[in-house]
Amino acid sequence: MLRKIVRYPLEAFTCLLLIALVIVVLLQIIYRYILASPLSWSEEISRYLLVWVSFFGAAVAVKHKGHFGLGFDELFLPSVLKVPISLLVDLAILGFVVLVLIGQGVKFLAVGKGQGSPMLNLPMIYVYLAIPTSGLAMAYYLVKDIWRLISLGFMQREHRSPM
Repeated sequence: MLRKIVRYPLEAFTCLLLIALVIVVLLQIIYRYILASPLSWSEEISRYLLVWVSFFGAAVAVKHKGHFGLGFDELFLPSVLKVPISLLVDLAILGFVVLVLIGQGVKFLAVGKGQGSPMLNLPMIYVYLAIPTSGLAMAYYLVKDIWRLISLGFMQREHRSPM
């Protein structure tokens, strides 16, 4: 079990966030509908946990190539074009991640530094921190995949027979 946590830290962290979200929502339901005394903090915490689960779940999907794709490269392209097209797609996604999630996420951190959440007065920087940190995780796995595709492209060139 510990070996899997060390081997898959992103998945373990996302799973912990999801477990925390389920526990908070379950407590909210129990206190509101069974005990008739709703918790004042549970809705706000569950909202922020959902933000973190969403962003880090997206990072897990990038790691495992689990996002929705059209599959044109597999259906219609000749095998010689599959690696270059996959490389271009990964580079485009990396550009988006770097510019939007990391770049704008850091700007959100500056905005959130002085803000507090409405109910708990929790510094909003902790909520906004999900954006650039998940972006860094996505960028890491995209760079790994880009490196793999570049290596695969070079290997394909070496194995081609001269005309």
